[in-house]
Amino acid sequence: MKKTILLFAGLVCFIFKNQAQTVTDDDGNVYNTVTIGNQVWLKQNLKTTKYNDNTAIPLVTDSTAWSNLTTSGYCWYDNDQTTYGNIYGALYNWYTVNTGKLCPVGWHVPTDDEWTTLEYYLITNGYNYDGTTTGDKIAKSLAATTGWDSSTYTGAVGNTDYPTYRNKTGFTALPSGFRYVVGSYGYIGVYGYWWSASATNSSAAWVRIMVSDSMNVIRSYPSKKGGRSVRCLWDYAADVKEIGYLKNIIIYPNPANEEVEIDGIQNSTIEIINVQGQIIKTLSISNTKTIIDISKLSRGVYTIKVITDNNIIVKKLIKQ
Repeated sequence: MKKTILLFAGLVCFIFKNQAQTVTDDDGNVYNTVTIGNQVWLKQNLKTTKYNDNTAIPLVTDSTAWSNLTTSGYCWYDNDQTTYGNIYGALYNWYTVNTGKLCPVGWHVPTDDEWTTLEYYLITNGYNYDGTTTGDKIAKSLAATTGWDSSTYTGAVGNTDYPTYRNKTGFTALPSGFRYVVGSYGYIGVYGYWWSASATNSSAAWVRIMVSDSMNVIRSYPSKKGGRSVRCLWDYAADVKEIGYLKNIIIYPNPANEEVEIDGIQNSTIEIINVQGQIIKTLSISNTKTIIDISKLSRGVYTIKVITDNNIIVKKLIKQ
């Protein structure tokens, strides 16, 4: 078998691949994933009715009760799970987000900074609808090609112009509408709102908004009491922040079928982690060359995490 050698000289590099992978929440809902830059996102809006510790999230259908909430709550658009929930996911208030238990284990609601990281990557890598690399014109590349109200504005989400840029990222954002603080519902087909985990003050939090008539991803800070959609982000992209300065690390082959070899590091702990955040293999190494058997792993994307006294390397592994 021909080997592809990845040599890390100086700061560690990261390679992220778009690879079919699924994640299951505590309700048994299955989500696909998409890799964009150094981030791995769920491709669908969250629709769990349980936290990741298997406790129930309160379902609040009454408008008055919803408007008075200062604790967790969720709902389905127009209180109709059958028509809307299965397609658009659930709507959650921000108090539900703030529990830190809403996304599946190993995943989290992205912070405002993490949304900004996504936006910056798309703009600078030519995902604007016209291929430019400045200014925010990325909404078309994030939005699903169906479900949005039609628009005649150039480059807008609801316009079918620039077809090669429509959902170019695979993020597949849908216009799921929202729930007002007063408890009524509005604008399905026109607006998509997604919470961040970042509050602006005691009553508001950052969101990202897409509109059928707009080319932009809008940053705003509505009331925490409103009902918005949620997309989850994989925890282990955050480990990039922990990287130290390591030289001459070789991890190959990648993608791999049977085994992976790691050269150039010793006296370390190695973890292999799946997209649910579960550590499925741990071993300690003392030699500078280590071969890891991955033959029994299922096909998909994993993380190899190499931990030394002073540094952490995080590397995506694709099992074929």
